[in-house]
Parts: sequence; structure tokens; C-alpha cells
Amino acid sequence: MTLTPEQMDALAEKARKATPGPWYVVGPPWNNEVPWINAGSDDPHRYLPVCDFDARLDAETDVEVRDDRSVHSDAAFIAACSPDVILALVQQVRDAERERDGMREYLHDICDAYEGFNKSSELPDHKEDGDEREQRDGRAGEFWNDLEEAIERASGARQEP
Repeated sequence: MTLTPEQMDALAEKARKATPGPWYVVGPPWNNEVPWINAGSDDPHRYLPVCDFDARLDAETDVEVRDDRSVHSDAAFIAACSPDVILALVQQVRDAERERDGMREYLHDICDAYEGFNKSSELPDHKEDGDEREQRDGRAGEFWNDLEEAIERASGARQEP
């Protein structure tokens, strides 16, 4: 699944409107061994409850059902997705997209430079003298250095200061 920019905006907006995180699971021995989620503290005596898992109703029969294993897993997952975490994830995605777009632009520039280099070295009926060969070799070296730098940046191997 790929989220559109609009979906990312909607997710961030929902996170901004929700009870601020971090969120914590408060489990046994509190609340008859059924967990709940607190905002701001895992202390059951100082809490701002976000949600609890006290009762679950079967969708067809309206009969209470409880699967303690899934209740605890659900609580852990929901607490892990507190608004501060979601906002950080949205920001990381946007930062990565900006970096990707910058890399794309940078690689296009390198490809344009390479195309220009190729054209400048395709002079018909012309014999290179030593200075021309040195200039061409210098341009080729610059191109390959730029290409290696772009590959390192794209792979994350190189960190910008």
C-alpha cells in the first residue's frame, strides 16, 4: 500500500487532533487484567485514559468476547502508534521523499553532464593534441567522481554534514 500525499496529510491531522503521546499500556494487575492505554504516564494512578479493552462484543451476536492474547497485542500496537510516533513517521516519509526528489534531480544533472561530455568528445575528423586529451580526461574524471558521489548519496552510504 502506498499512501498519497493527501492520505499522509489526513493521518497527520488526525494525529494532531488526538490525545498527545506518548501512550502507554497499563495491564495486569489493574482493571481485572484487561489493559488500557494511558497518555503521558504508565502510572495507573496518574493517567489520562485513551482507550480500554474492557469489553468486546461479537459483531453478529452482541455477546461479549475476550481473547486475552489479542487484547494485549492490540493494546501494545495501539500504544506504539501514539500521535507523536505517527507524526514522526509522517515527517520521516516526507523527508525521505524530499531527499529522493533531490537525488533524482542530481542524477538528471549528472546524466545531462555526461551527455554533454560525450558530445564534446565526438569531434569528426579532428585529432586530439595532448592538451585536448588532458582536458577530455579531466572531464571524464569529474563525471565519474560525480557519478560515484551520487551513487553513495543514493545508497545512504554517505552522510551530508
